[in-house]
Amino acid sequence: MPSVAGVDVPNWCVAGAAGAAAMLTPAAVYAYLLRTSRQRKEFFADIPQPKEESVIFGGVGTLVKMTKPDKALPTIKQTYEELGDTWGVRLPKWLLRNHEFYLHTRDPAIIAEILSKKDVFHSRASGMVFDNTIPLGLLALRSEGPHSQWAFHRRLVAPLFSDKFLLGYSEQVHEKADLLRFVLNERIKDTKSPEAQCDLQQCLKLITLDIIGSIGFGFNSNAMMTYLPEGHPQELSKAEAAGELEFLNFKLKKEAVLV
Repeated sequence: MPSVAGVDVPNWCVAGAAGAAAMLTPAAVYAYLLRTSRQRKEFFADIPQPKEESVIFGGVGTLVKMTKPDKALPTIKQTYEELGDTWGVRLPKWLLRNHEFYLHTRDPAIIAEILSKKDVFHSRASGMVFDNTIPLGLLALRSEGPHSQWAFHRRLVAPLFSDKFLLGYSEQVHEKADLLRFVLNERIKDTKSPEAQCDLQQCLKLITLDIIGSIGFGFNSNAMMTYLPEGHPQELSKAEAAGELEFLNFKLKKEAVLV
């Protein structure tokens, strides 16, 4: 069976051309992708899903919304309200072979089962970019017992995370934590509804990026500053904020693909 761009194509999709060459007709490719996409959609039919804009591209549009800082929280919240505690986003297998379905759940029973079955639901996904770039690093290895490579490498770097070593960076961590606390307090003050809404997961990602950038690489990404209220002395200019958000969107898109 011939393969095109990583997709196995049936022989009936291949049309004979002059000489010994063969070519793939656009109509045949479209027919094949449409047929296989419908089959995969049927396979995941029992799981509630947002309406797909395209059978061939699945829920890519929804996934893109969930990776944008300004749209992630409203999109996810609205989807939970519409579909319930567990739902998913189907992705095109021909485009993302190892990441075909993106599952969301807030059901405690399902979460407990996932966390308890490390042999099935591993915390370190396979097929990530780290497998090829740093295959023997902690980001690529899996924890498979006290004598695994992961455990050995973790013991090697453990001194870098000791209380004594990290004490020298406490001032930077406190600075970032104070900024996060200020942003959350301002959101509470400015809220117009009985409940203040803020994407805490996104805030924690931004503050983590700031801390890792500052301590590990010696630069401040200013990610958390994109949440500062207007008029704050440290408020970023529109150009600076746009640059930071563009970088964050790029980083989160890569992260979503890896998931």
